[in-house]
Amino acid sequence: MKIISLSLSIFGVGILLITGCAAIYQQDCRIYLKSEPSEAEVWKDDFYVGKTPYLLRYTATTIEDEQGFLRVPPLVIMKTGYKPYLLEIELDLEGDGYDWEGVVVLEEVEEKRQSGDFMEPETEVSE
Repeated sequence: MKIISLSLSIFGVGILLITGCAAIYQQDCRIYLKSEPSEAEVWKDDFYVGKTPYLLRYTATTIEDEQGFLRVPPLVIMKTGYKPYLLEIELDLEGDGYDWEGVVVLEEVEEKRQSGDFMEPETEVSE
């Protein structure tokens, strides 16, 4: 009796592993990201992941591959003196393929003058 239950357990694990492997099929995608200006910080889920130019590798699951599109978690591109840029990427795997390249152009932040700020007048030296 114990031998039968043991062989059934092993058989059950074998089926689980085989099914699990079939469901784990994945396709690698590469997203090459540049920015203007370069060397902007790339953040994903509140974690710093690098600076531009940046190569993000992402894996499309079987479901995403069958649906024909891949939605990458949002990225935030930041650089001092520029507005942060929220980048949301959805790749059309049939049209775009598994490689994507893009350039994010960051917009400069306008400097606001404080009421206490002043500019020193230009002075000329006369002899």
